[in-house]
Amino acid sequence: MIIIAVSWMGQGNPSTFLENKMTIAETNIPQKLLSFILVCLVIPTLTLHGQSITSTTGFDANMESLFDFIEETDPGCSLGIIEQNRLSYRKNRGSANLDWGVPISSSTIFDIASLSKQFTATAIALLEIDGSLQIDDDVRKWIPELKIYNKPITIRHLLNHTSGIRDYLALMNLASIDFNNVFTEFDAVEIILKQDALNFTPGDQFMYSNSGYLLAAHIVRRVTGKSLRAFLEQRVFGPLNMHRTQIWDNNHEIIKERATGYSLSSNQWGIDHLLNFQMGGDGQVLTSIEELAKWDNNFYDATVGGSKLLSKLHTRGVLNNGDTIDYALGLTVDNYRGLKRVMHTGSWGGFRTNITRYPNQQTTFILLCNRSDGTEQLDVTDIADLVLIDHFTEAPTENLNLRSDGSVVNSTADDDLQSSLNPETSPLNSPQDFTGEYWSVELGVSFFIGSTGQELTLQRPDGTLTKMSYNGDSQYIGNGLVLDFPEANKMILGTSRVAGITFLKRLP
Repeated sequence: MIIIAVSWMGQGNPSTFLENKMTIAETNIPQKLLSFILVCLVIPTLTLHGQSITSTTGFDANMESLFDFIEETDPGCSLGIIEQNRLSYRKNRGSANLDWGVPISSSTIFDIASLSKQFTATAIALLEIDGSLQIDDDVRKWIPELKIYNKPITIRHLLNHTSGIRDYLALMNLASIDFNNVFTEFDAVEIILKQDALNFTPGDQFMYSNSGYLLAAHIVRRVTGKSLRAFLEQRVFGPLNMHRTQIWDNNHEIIKERATGYSLSSNQWGIDHLLNFQMGGDGQVLTSIEELAKWDNNFYDATVGGSKLLSKLHTRGVLNNGDTIDYALGLTVDNYRGLKRVMHTGSWGGFRTNITRYPNQQTTFILLCNRSDGTEQLDVTDIADLVLIDHFTEAPTENLNLRSDGSVVNSTADDDLQSSLNPETSPLNSPQDFTGEYWSVELGVSFFIGSTGQELTLQRPDGTLTKMSYNGDSQYIGNGLVLDFPEANKMILGTSRVAGITFLKRLP
């Protein structure tokens, strides 16, 4: 039970009141809920005096509590809150580089991962405004090497994640390609062009795929003769005075104030920074809080692209059955607690990022972290709950952490393949019937299938072993993989972002 005694009558500094006049009889209350209660009491007076909550001492104390998981000597996060086109609040904690102990600041350059997709979408939209292409063009108009599938794939399909094209990063992972190797846009295109099949008919469903945005960047190159980096520098970053923002496509380049990415393993921080991915499209934009504030302003005063660009970026995808999805062009457009929200998240190496805009309130939250648990520990929705508390029309949602498509991370995701395991079934065939070497033309690798009791083991080219449990109908699942054996000497593999990869058994 929590008892709060209040004696403030609306005079003086509300933060001082909170410090001096509030008593908590019992303190077994979650910190986030306590912060929420305190802000609820302060908000009416702040609104009355026309003062933003972000300018109060009490708000900064709340932010301290949300940032307290970060030690100054550990990797950390940079937060920026933009209100009415002004970077009204900054919060930085942790080190940009552990070798030198350089502190993070609002000018620190982060790899923003999939937040980059909105810039790729902007490039395509600008080319359509120019009349150089149409977003509903068949992709094969610009990349004729792409295989002919059962239905044409359009550029819009690529940008809405409705193309059915398999995710090239998932394909790389399955083929045991080392992500630390030098890898370019052309290498990724080559992998995509090898795929004989799609995950689904284009336009039938939404499935997040980095391949769509990689191909979009390649289309920019085909149409303009320029790399995505050169195009964006000329048409977007330059006009918006974002001169410290760029695409990482040269692993020899020196970037001032660049953060290093880190992940935690066995309670030790280790470098997790994929410096050898040298390309744009699905990621690899390097920028800072201060730079992204300039980009955010373009959503209200559209120096670049005007109202036509904004309309295109916010137009959500429509499936073949007529359903509208939340994903637009590099942005998720949905509602949270009764307010329109435009957002995207990012995850790459040790970097975790989030940009969430509430356009009708002209309030944006930008979070950039160089630690792999950053957006898991620090939820942007918690901060929005504090800042926009007097605008929301619905109750807050507990434990809401989002993927790039706006879906909840900690829900029972349909890509949690272990949830479909049926332990009561037993194999009709002996697991030994499926053992052997299986070759995939599309991946260019062999997988070795072994057996242990009633389970199968899958060995990848790098030697990684995965235990696969029987799931009925000649299907085995394990660690996010699904194996089907529809007929003798044939295996079909699938993951959350790749479906239907065929392997044929190599016979003696």
